[in-house]
Amino acid sequence: MKKQISIPEVFPTDRVTFFLDEVGRGAWAHDVVVAATFVPTYYAPRLIEAGAKDSKAFKDSKKSSAHQKRLEVAEAIKPYCSYEIGRASPQEIDEMNIYEATCLAMRRAIAALQEQIECRPALLVVDGKLKISATRISQTLIEKGDARFVQIGAASVLAKVCRDSEMMALHERYPWYGWDSNKGYGGSDKNGWSNHLEGLRTHGSIPGIHRYSFGDISRFGIHQGAA
Repeated sequence: MKKQISIPEVFPTDRVTFFLDEVGRGAWAHDVVVAATFVPTYYAPRLIEAGAKDSKAFKDSKKSSAHQKRLEVAEAIKPYCSYEIGRASPQEIDEMNIYEATCLAMRRAIAALQEQIECRPALLVVDGKLKISATRISQTLIEKGDARFVQIGAASVLAKVCRDSEMMALHERYPWYGWDSNKGYGGSDKNGWSNHLEGLRTHGSIPGIHRYSFGDISRFGIHQGAA
């Protein structure tokens, strides 16, 4: 019997609502990236038709990679939503901790989207358990929200496409970390994570890209070719 595919629903709202998801919180390298979306109610069903869903639900196949599938869905959903990307750098993560840095990235995405649509949101719907600090806007936190509601799914896809594309570009410059597969994560053999660790042991870390407060990165040397 085939496993039933869960299709995300439309989050019901009659207020100006921004939907947020992040990617890269647990990575050892590069920015934490957030996407914020605003979806007019009458366009939300079109996101379902376009295939917006939890970005982790996309899998490699013989025909195309998960990344290529996400790229195609990202392009398909863009006509039906407004969105902005917010981020916090490895330096900011090291200075303030990953929770506050993720909140900073979320506030940046919110501010940019608010400026784009020229309207302040009445509600923020956030995937997961992370409550955004230093904002007075009402928040609703939804565990596995990217799989449950299509507007968060759209944010999930847009954030992951953005960050994964950047990690793949960094891989071209520093191929020994395996960032094309592990996307900056590290530790175990999962999805090439051990390649990142081996690259650190062999070549050292890259200032400005690695997070020195993560995974004891500071115990590795600095890569001699780092700019």
